[in-house]
Amino acid sequence: MTNLSPLAVKGQITGPVTWGLTVADNEGKAIIYDDVLADAMAKFLRLKAGWQEKELSQISKNTIIFVDEPYMTSFGSVSVPLSKEKVVSLLDEVLGG
Repeated sequence: MTNLSPLAVKGQITGPVTWGLTVADNEGKAIIYDDVLADAMAKFLRLKAGWQEKELSQISKNTIIFVDEPYMTSFGSVSVPLSKEKVVSLLDEVLGG
């Protein structure tokens, strides 16, 4: 796998809504509902995406990082009481870092 020169390379992370709804604290509550844990999670995901971009840029100067958010379809439902502001804030933290 030496001498590769792809046009672009792709990385992928799980987005903050999906990650925050699937990881629970010690009481079984999704961490997205705890402001401190949600903030730490978003910063972690930003760092993870940045690390992938740094590593992948060694293969190609054109990098694409996908943020996978399958749980975003639940946003706005009764079962996932998240405000638009919370979702936008988390995504801004991950994407804007």
